[in-house]
Amino acid sequence: MSIFSRTFLRGCCPRVVGLSLLAVATTANAAAINFSGPLSIIDTDLGTAVYSGVAVGTTFTGTIDDVTFSGSITDGTTGTSFGCCIAAGGLGLTNNIVLFADDADFLNQVAGAPLFSENDVVDSADIEGDATTAGDGRIEVGVSYILRPDAFDDENPVGNYPFDPADILLMLFFIVEENSSDVEIYNAVGRVDVMPIPLPAAAYLFGSGILALFAASRRKAA
Repeated sequence: MSIFSRTFLRGCCPRVVGLSLLAVATTANAAAINFSGPLSIIDTDLGTAVYSGVAVGTTFTGTIDDVTFSGSITDGTTGTSFGCCIAAGGLGLTNNIVLFADDADFLNQVAGAPLFSENDVVDSADIEGDATTAGDGRIEVGVSYILRPDAFDDENPVGNYPFDPADILLMLFFIVEENSSDVEIYNAVGRVDVMPIPLPAAAYLFGSGILALFAASRRKAA
């Protein structure tokens, strides 16, 4: 699910002042987003995952569709194709996330530059899919856009999707793998160097908030 809500953020979940939505496309034309960039952080690697042993700095390339949430990713040697949704959230839009110091440090580490500070406010768009692994586990792949705090309207976030390219502060990709017992065995994130913009998509069904994956995992691990 979201880059904030998975594993990298310590302590409690990020503070969200506005509205958080989960969206699953029901009708639309495909809108593929191609991405590429270096792996920046490996937070968990128990040695048995699809990408275990792949070094920080390795370039990953991939594509993900913001309507079907299917796509693929590769490190140049190993490739993974995925769809939606075993447990992945599809498309999620979140308004007004107030960053903790750990949040800002994490984003700065991925960006390779001091772009964020404690108490900064950002919006987020997350697009993700998943697939079953050979060992009956699950691998989840997604991209996250970190956006200026006025990228989404509190009253109607989906009305601001796709967003203005000028609102993008940082784009990330992430890979999370669980084994057949739902134990997380791999968790990594990278920086997307070329930031593609989603095309106008579909009608969406809205559910609960998506920005809960990375922080929830951190709390569970603790």
